[in-house]
Amino acid sequence: MTSIDPSVAEQLTEAVRCRGMAKLLSHEVISRGMFSKSWTSGLAAAESWKEVLRNKEDGRIASSLDSRHALIVQLFVARLLADHDRCPQTMRKALTYKDAVPKHQCCGMFCHLLDCLERNAPATQFKDMQDRLHKMFMESFMDPDLLHMVSSEVPPGDLKTVAAFRPFLAQLETMVREAKEEKEAALAATAREADLNRLLSNLENDFELLRSRVESSGKEAEAHALDMKYIRERQQHGKQYIDVWMAKKCHFSRTDEHFDSAIPQFLKFKEQFRSKGGDERGVPCRDTMIAGILDGLTLRDVDTVLMVDVVPNRFAEFGRATVERNLLESAFPVHYFGFLFQEFDATTSAVRSRVYEHWDNSSTSPPKERPREERAAEVACPPLGALAWAGKQPVFPQVLVDRFLEGSAEHAQIMAKKKEFDAMFPAAAQPPPTSAPARAGGLCDFSVDSGRAPLDVSRCIDLPSVSVADFETVRVRGQISMSGSRPAIAISNDFSVWLGNTSDADLMVHAGELFGFGLGNFKAEVVSSDASRELHGVVWRVVDDLHFVAYNKKLLPVCQFLRMLAVDHGLGEVEFVDHVLTQRVVKGEGGGELPVCFRYHVGPVSSNNTNVFKLNDPPDSFRAQTLGALYKGSMDKIIKNQRASVVWEAKTPSYSYNAGGVRFLPEKSKEIAMVAIDLLRQGKSIDASMHKALLEQEAPGDKSTEQSEPSAPAKGADGAKEEAEVEAPPEDVE
Repeated sequence: MTSIDPSVAEQLTEAVRCRGMAKLLSHEVISRGMFSKSWTSGLAAAESWKEVLRNKEDGRIASSLDSRHALIVQLFVARLLADHDRCPQTMRKALTYKDAVPKHQCCGMFCHLLDCLERNAPATQFKDMQDRLHKMFMESFMDPDLLHMVSSEVPPGDLKTVAAFRPFLAQLETMVREAKEEKEAALAATAREADLNRLLSNLENDFELLRSRVESSGKEAEAHALDMKYIRERQQHGKQYIDVWMAKKCHFSRTDEHFDSAIPQFLKFKEQFRSKGGDERGVPCRDTMIAGILDGLTLRDVDTVLMVDVVPNRFAEFGRATVERNLLESAFPVHYFGFLFQEFDATTSAVRSRVYEHWDNSSTSPPKERPREERAAEVACPPLGALAWAGKQPVFPQVLVDRFLEGSAEHAQIMAKKKEFDAMFPAAAQPPPTSAPARAGGLCDFSVDSGRAPLDVSRCIDLPSVSVADFETVRVRGQISMSGSRPAIAISNDFSVWLGNTSDADLMVHAGELFGFGLGNFKAEVVSSDASRELHGVVWRVVDDLHFVAYNKKLLPVCQFLRMLAVDHGLGEVEFVDHVLTQRVVKGEGGGELPVCFRYHVGPVSSNNTNVFKLNDPPDSFRAQTLGALYKGSMDKIIKNQRASVVWEAKTPSYSYNAGGVRFLPEKSKEIAMVAIDLLRQGKSIDASMHKALLEQEAPGDKSTEQSEPSAPAKGADGAKEEAEVEAPPEDVE
């Protein structure tokens, strides 16, 4: 017994005295040295665990029975006694050597696994884990897993093999993961804070730079004036080219009034020679016919081919075909003479515009923009730290908005800066995207009039709604059903406009046409200078350069439309039909006048002579294109507020024969259209029927909230995006 630790010997002696030797353990267990300091149970199949299962000083655990560290053999003795005491007295028998070896192996493996666990667990957590595991071990719950580990694995083994250890390992993994995530979150927060501070500093520096640039905008205004002067002079060269070219190659004349009585008979005679096919009646067809006429003729340079076209239709296809042939210079030139009975201005303007377009893009015309070395030396865009340039316009990149999570404090600070930027450079000042190089610098300057800018058509407002039952009591003059993304629309007896969603899905209505006003015609009338509409028609009257027009299915303020004409088309002089258009100016530093970039005074001509669109009678049934005809005789009832307004459709101005320059008249499409400027946002209707009162005659108490981009409809939202009607004038009716 001298090789046995004294504490172990004392523990065994006390156990034998209390329980008796006969039914506690056999003498073989003692004689084989199982309690000695160097004995190991790593025998036979457990040879690889030999050192792990040895009774040595460093193989110890903290017993739950006392606070001191116990050796493996101490745990072995404690387990031996616990198993003996747990067994009913009649079934107790002495522990044999054969049964003692696996019990010792279990004790050694348990101590080893606790050591492994202690190396990975925080000290504050390990004590509790150890106590709970020790209780399970003393109840022999772990023995099968521990013995399986001895026979099937090699050191150091996997703690997950023992089922009792797995919850604690999962707990440790969670703790490690949470600690890692907490550390990473702290690092990320530090990085975000540093990124935010750097970004805010760059934005503030950019703002200061832009403010100083705006304050010293005289140089830019001078450059803008030089650009526009160059464009106007170049435009005059183009006009002269048109006059000379048309005089030589293509001439149009009006028929005299005394021929009017003969015209109908002539047209009836001429009609029998017209082709009947639809697609065969166009410019390519006429070009083929001209080529057929000339085919086989021997033409010399001194020869001249004349084509006389008496009373062509309003498209004058033969005239257009000869213009294309002569412009391309790929065939023998044909000199065209057309005698027009009607549509003289429209036909000649279209032809002259085509000639100007050819000249504008030819190598013989002057450069489209003022020499770059002059422009670059005058106004250069300074480098920006966070903002960016789009041409000459500073923009707030979307990547800055997306850098931080929406709803976070960092995102709120960035949006506050964006709001500050939008106040300096309104969204309406952003020029429409174009692939063509800018022919003039400068942007629409909204710094005048106390910063008044065009209506922000992306803003969101909340509007009242009504239930389906309440709406059913509303008397309507006419309505159209919902179609695709267009809401159901009704016009009530008091001329209010109602929009509704008759489906179960959410509906988003982007800025676009709500309904048209049907067919009609233009008539020139004298209208008082302050009139915007009269009872039987819509007056072509633009009140200022912030007034919207519809161009290529997009809404543009007049000033932006005129900028587009100059920058993209090289048209610096435009006759605004029925209006007086003058450049806005401000006092310069030296007392002289400087133009305000692309800003204009707009007013009626002194005669107050104005084009008025006259509506035809309402049809028996309504479509989206004709619903507005209900307003005939009550045009003053058309909604006009910041949600909705009548807006005319425009096209690129053409060169007029009479005016000798570019004329801007609203596009004469076949319908006037009322178009929504904003979005309708609504959630699902309980009864899935019309329930939104979108447009009212007055708009008090509009509750506006800003948003940079149209967002997805909010579920259950009771609000609606503001709408503004846009009207597009009708085309000529044949």
